[in-house]
Amino acid sequence: MKQQWPHGGRRPADDPSRDAGSPILHGKEGPSSGFWDELGIVRRYAKGALVYTQGSPSDRFYRLVSGRIRIYCGSAEGSERTLGIVEPGATFGEAACLDGLPHYATAVTTEPSVLQVLMREAVLKAMHERPDVMLEVVLGLTRKQRLHALQFEISTFLPAAARIAFVLSRLAAYYGETVRGTSRTRIGLRFSHEELAALSGTTRVTVTREIGSLVGAGILAREQRRLVVLDAERLLERAALP
Repeated sequence: MKQQWPHGGRRPADDPSRDAGSPILHGKEGPSSGFWDELGIVRRYAKGALVYTQGSPSDRFYRLVSGRIRIYCGSAEGSERTLGIVEPGATFGEAACLDGLPHYATAVTTEPSVLQVLMREAVLKAMHERPDVMLEVVLGLTRKQRLHALQFEISTFLPAAARIAFVLSRLAAYYGETVRGTSRTRIGLRFSHEELAALSGTTRVTVTREIGSLVGAGILAREQRRLVVLDAERLLERAALP
């Protein structure tokens, strides 16, 4: 049986667009042309480096070549909420670059990263001259709009346990690797419990408890520091929207 997402859509594992952008992670967007290479200036960032900060102005946005970026919002009291994790091939920071308003979030590297820096004037010129550039920028923005809408949905309507199950089901669907000879799906990306808590809007203690519960129920397994989904249907049942 194909997986049924809680809000009614289907995303089969062999769908060629499955890596075009996850509703939980900013996934690989992979434009067919090489125009980012033509426009971008390559820069290297160490782990923990700030790419931009919430409230800062910008005349550029970025494409991740290698590494990983966390996008998050912070409050004056010091609390944080992760909005997304940028994987190689994805662009980020477009909104502040294009609308001229300050960044609404902070971007920080979670491992050594290589970025292409895309300046506003060069991108606007390319968007005017090349429809493929315009399309890639628009698609990137609409994916993020859907991401934020879905995050609002799950944080408003789902309890903590269901949020964690929902995040795990999405990670398995978009970044899963079928274990040869079985129906099991290994989540291809490694995430700490702190990162999963940030993505689901919960706490590390809650994530640890719920993963333990899912393992005990035979829905998940741990193999070589990776999570493996044993029963995708039951995982989705735990993540069902009301």
